[in-house]
Amino acid sequence: MAFYGSSSTYHKDANETTEWEDILAERGIVPRKKDIENALDEVLEERKEKVNPYEGRDLNELEDDLDEELLSDEDLVALNEYRQKRIAELQRAAVKNKFGYLIQLSRSEYVRQVTEASQEYPVVVFLYKEKYPTVLVLVLVLVLVLVIFLTALL
Repeated sequence: MAFYGSSSTYHKDANETTEWEDILAERGIVPRKKDIENALDEVLEERKEKVNPYEGRDLNELEDDLDEELLSDEDLVALNEYRQKRIAELQRAAVKNKFGYLIQLSRSEYVRQVTEASQEYPVVVFLYKEKYPTVLVLVLVLVLVLVIFLTALL
């Protein structure tokens, strides 16, 4: 005689509780799952604030705190470090945006983009005709030089 059992299993939803868990929670023996999750969220938020208390605040709010003298010396040091890092990031972004792109120019744009711009920073001009297949190789070489130049700047 063979025994055939059910191969299906029951998986409880993470938010679902049993009657026994409900009774224990009502009597205050164990905390409710929602209370535990809320407490964990509160602890995480407190820890995040301690790690980076300036996150999510803009410069005006931070300067208002400076005006009200609510910041300690440690806060001022951290704020100045953050300010210096941010200024450095913006300067790198400005350099990155100023250099490092290939564009095709028409005759009318040539004077402004090449002649006038070369007085401020180096300009590489590549004149070609599309009918030659080796042009694509040279374009790829220029892109490679561009990438090397940008990585050297940053």
